[in-house]
Amino acid sequence: MSELEILSVRNNKLDHIPENVSKLVALKTLDMQHNNVARLPPIRDLRQLEILDVQYNKIAELPDGLGNLKQLKHLHLKYNQLKELPSEVGTLSNLEELDLEGNRLTALPDTLNALSRLLKLYINRNQFSELPACLASLVTVDELWVNGNYISNCDNVIHLTRLRTLNMSSNTIGQLPPQLANLSLLRDLDISGNNLTSIDSLSPFSALGALQVLNLSGNDLAQITGELGDLPSLEKLYLNENELISLPPEIGRLTSLLELNLDENKLTSLPREIGQLCSLEILNFNQNDLNDLPDEIYLLPLKMFGIDDNPLENIPAEIVEGGSQEVFDYLGQRLQDPNLRRRSGDNNSE
Repeated sequence: MSELEILSVRNNKLDHIPENVSKLVALKTLDMQHNNVARLPPIRDLRQLEILDVQYNKIAELPDGLGNLKQLKHLHLKYNQLKELPSEVGTLSNLEELDLEGNRLTALPDTLNALSRLLKLYINRNQFSELPACLASLVTVDELWVNGNYISNCDNVIHLTRLRTLNMSSNTIGQLPPQLANLSLLRDLDISGNNLTSIDSLSPFSALGALQVLNLSGNDLAQITGELGDLPSLEKLYLNENELISLPPEIGRLTSLLELNLDENKLTSLPREIGQLCSLEILNFNQNDLNDLPDEIYLLPLKMFGIDDNPLENIPAEIVEGGSQEVFDYLGQRLQDPNLRRRSGDNNSE
């Protein structure tokens, strides 16, 4: 057994791990996830360990000697009961992934700024009221999850210029730092569920040319800048659950867009340029105040078309009652016969 390299005891309802695990000095992977373990066995002698996975247990404190695991690359501690992280984690010089999701952390030790190979950091669903100061030094990180905390200021993320995924959703952020536009490698940005009233500070949007997914849902946005059209790689745009009354015509420049969610806003009109979204497959604008729709929507290669809970008074009631496919086909008819639009308008004005 002393030559064993992989030990997995996951999903066994274990409430303890035998202390003689510490004698398995050749171990490279120790997987204890999804048990009921409250205390880890001594691990200071497991110096060959590369993966330590103890997620979904009841661990409130990590054992001494964690800093001896110099070969450790992946440390999974999510969904335990940790209130603090020992400073010796900062000596794990080969660490590439640190997952702390779902604990009770309010801070991280400053020693983590020495983790020069860290690529992925998850501190989401904890109790942070501010971003840890050490974050500014973790310039190798390309994936950062801080969602589900109480963070109001996100300035520290501007130093992480290698970021490709940034999730800051479900916090209390009211303003974005202008330097966020310097994160030119970003592909996925989620700022949903915050207190944003404007995203103008991201200007120039063209600097975020690699962005593929932008989630701004659940904020307090009343308008969107036309610069949003300067995101040529954008494939998914979520603007639902805001206070939008209209969209800028520049949105038609998002020719890579596959999905656009506008649900639960206060939209009274949509720009005709929406018909230029030549890749769009999913378009939802349920629960708005739209009385009419641009005929150009018919030009879109839609697979899903959500129109529920809009007045749509300028479209015949029998068409609206027939559902989204009926409305879609009707827009095509109007597009070919402009007189049809005039006649429907006259009928609804009587």
